[in-house]
Amino acid sequence: MGRGKPVLFENAGQLREFLFTLLESLPHGILLADPEGLPIAANQKWSQLAGISGSASLQHSCWKIFTQSFGLQPADIDILKKSSSASIVCEVQNSPPNKAGEKYFRICRNDLKSPFLDVSGFIISLEDITLLKMAEAQIERRKRFAAMEEMAVTMSQELKNPLGGMELYASMLKRELAADPENETIVDRMLQALKSMDLLLNNYMTFARLPKPQPQRIIIKDWIHRTINHLQLLDKGKNIEISGNYSHSAPEINGDPDLLEQLSMNLGLNALDAMKDGQLLRIETKTVAPTEEHPALLSISFADQGQGIPQKIIAKIFDPFFTTKDNAGGLGLAVAHYITESHNGLIKVESRESKGTTIVVLLPMSHENLA
Repeated sequence: MGRGKPVLFENAGQLREFLFTLLESLPHGILLADPEGLPIAANQKWSQLAGISGSASLQHSCWKIFTQSFGLQPADIDILKKSSSASIVCEVQNSPPNKAGEKYFRICRNDLKSPFLDVSGFIISLEDITLLKMAEAQIERRKRFAAMEEMAVTMSQELKNPLGGMELYASMLKRELAADPENETIVDRMLQALKSMDLLLNNYMTFARLPKPQPQRIIIKDWIHRTINHLQLLDKGKNIEISGNYSHSAPEINGDPDLLEQLSMNLGLNALDAMKDGQLLRIETKTVAPTEEHPALLSISFADQGQGIPQKIIAKIFDPFFTTKDNAGGLGLAVAHYITESHNGLIKVESRESKGTTIVVLLPMSHENLA
């Protein structure tokens, strides 16, 4: 293809229109400021990421905006003020307003330079790198995702067969005791315990073999509803209320039904273990609209009312065999992490001590290849 005809700007108005068109075409938020940090111009992406209107962006110095909207500390402000070329990453809670969860932004400053004109001031670029940070966290966890595989395979293989036999005999016994409600209740508890053991062994098998998903079309609401029904049988008598709220748009997703059910059961049981009698577990779905950075996503959140997770250990909760519970093996969340990743998804945790924990899984609504 030949080169297009060069564009010649015959007057300042044409040049100005071109520059503003260029600003609005950039994928990042852009703010032009004078040497004192007073805004001269900003594109719409800047206003969107900063969570403020375009007019408000131009009424305050960029340093005030960074302090109020992004919570930057004086040391970070000094770096951006004093350096002619600086880049920092900040974590922002509940930003933009009314949206839950932390977000990560990369803020870069570069001075304006021109060999022809006497121009002063600088450019601030603002980039939402939340998904990138989530991906980096998963890569770090994956590096630690190797230990005790041979032990897991051996233990699972040796226990699976006798466990299957116990389930069969317990089911037969339940039929024999149909006319004896008291003893039938005892058998029901035995079957619940066996189901919990079966899920635990499935976790060991998944961790040891890391199976490749066998994708099928899955009806999302049926999948989550089935998970809720199973969880209600395994709440250990806590009488925990489990609610499902469905806000996703497309009815189906492409994925491995067995692995995804194992994923949702692990996250649900983790939430049940964290809560006390009579509390509420909320399982919610919604669709995340596609952007230039990612396709349409299905978001599934598991929000409990437990005591929350200390910040110092949040980065470790998806590590194999890491647990804070005396009676847990520490594989449920690690397996959930693997299943999410094998479906090209992302998983994150939002928690405040004494305020509960929300684990969010983001899965592509459609994809051709699963890892």
